[in-house]
Amino acid sequence: YVAKGAILVQNVKVSEGASIWYNCVLRGDVASIQIGKNTNIQDGTVIHVASEQQGTKGKLNTIIGDGVTIGHMALLHACIIEDNAFVGMKACVM
Repeated sequence: YVAKGAILVQNVKVSEGASIWYNCVLRGDVASIQIGKNTNIQDGTVIHVASEQQGTKGKLNTIIGDGVTIGHMALLHACIIEDNAFVGMKACVM
């Protein structure tokens, strides 16, 4: 499920049973974003990736496992969140 008003840009894969709620931005413009099965991305969350031009060695994807809950207005940037994890509201994970 992708709520009206959520924005998914370029290379974003959303697995079965996942939900992306209002005003989320998932920007897979320079690398990929993967959202696992039955994962819940709550309102206002921003998920991005990193490219080599941003000071990294190679592209850095953002991978979110299965059964994960991402709280309202969290920021995830070029990170890996393992299965069944919880990221609290307004958290920043890099």
